[in-house]
Amino acid sequence: MFAPTVHLPTLHIILALAALHDLHLWSVDVSNTYLNGEMDCDVYMEQPEGFAVGNPKDTVCLLKKSLYGTKQGRNCWNRKMRTALQSMGFKQTYSDAAVYIFIQGDVHIILPIFVDDMTFALLSLRAIKQAIADLGTHFKLHDLGPTTELLGIQIDQNRSKHSLTISQLQYCVEMLACYGMGDYN
Repeated sequence: MFAPTVHLPTLHIILALAALHDLHLWSVDVSNTYLNGEMDCDVYMEQPEGFAVGNPKDTVCLLKKSLYGTKQGRNCWNRKMRTALQSMGFKQTYSDAAVYIFIQGDVHIILPIFVDDMTFALLSLRAIKQAIADLGTHFKLHDLGPTTELLGIQIDQNRSKHSLTISQLQYCVEMLACYGMGDYN
């Protein structure tokens, strides 16, 4: 299994739909993502530096929660997140496992996920607040508000003109600086 990461072409389609249908884009971040997952097998690790119980050479730790860096961590998080979203009425798409859809009455939500970053695309601000509140019953969240950046892509949405502009200027500037070309015109 894997930690859910939306494919870039799928994200471009969702952004195009947001522009075309005047959808609100709203981002949330899940806190301590991997710690939300419960381990489903025994995983032992050496005691971390600065933590010593018993003889550090003879004593290991049994993980009860999943951690970043473990293969089981991303698996456990994916299962926990999928279960929570399905309990809220979301359905996972077949074409991209990191995109969930919610349809109930006049509320339609597209939810692309990149590990712990989620972006709601929908018409109603009221429905956004409700969806975030519902998700908040499962996980500790940071409501990031209207989406202006997503996966390093700057997003400028002009809802009155049904347009959306994306830019990776900051990424380009950082790459130029990384290779000593930051002062080039």
